[in-house]
Amino acid sequence: MGSGNQRQGPGIGCFRNLTMIVLITFLSTNSVIAEPFVGGYLHLTATFSLDDDIAVREAKIIREIERAKEHGIRILMPFTAKGGRALYPSNVIPDRYYGDWDPLAFLITEARNRGLDVYPSVPVLASGGDTPRGILKRHPEWAIRDSNKNPLGY
Repeated sequence: MGSGNQRQGPGIGCFRNLTMIVLITFLSTNSVIAEPFVGGYLHLTATFSLDDDIAVREAKIIREIERAKEHGIRILMPFTAKGGRALYPSNVIPDRYYGDWDPLAFLITEARNRGLDVYPSVPVLASGGDTPRGILKRHPEWAIRDSNKNPLGY
């Protein structure tokens, strides 16, 4: 009876196969270390001048996107407002920095065409300096406050 032809349950071979399937599944999903987050903030207002025509502005945006990609940055995080004014046509922030021109849409399109992601950075808690601007015009209660509940740097 000790001939080795007897079955005694699933055996080690089945366990080894199951282990390999679990291991391969584990390694092919979330256990592999993802690529590190490599991103950078982008200040559109420092990228070009209000005096530049739109073609020049767009060329400068493309130059910044290409520089970021050359340096291994995969995610651009442009600020979407300055001094309480939206840098894009907004239905939420009443004041617009560039009127109807939308540098954010241009940036997103050009960055995606080059394989980069864009995560817009939306400043909401500090907006405007000494007086509420931007979204804080509509919601001054959202402003950052000190321990006495006084607004800090709208």
